[in-house]
Amino acid sequence: ESYENNDLGRINTLVRQLIDHYDKIFYSERRID
Repeated sequence: ESYENNDLGRINTLVRQLIDHYDKIFYSERRID
């Protein structure tokens, strides 16, 4: 269970970082338009 929680936490953090990253790209591309 500890391992699962740790993995889920890492995945959650990575997903949030990815979403943040793509959000910034998306918004910067939108601004250019």
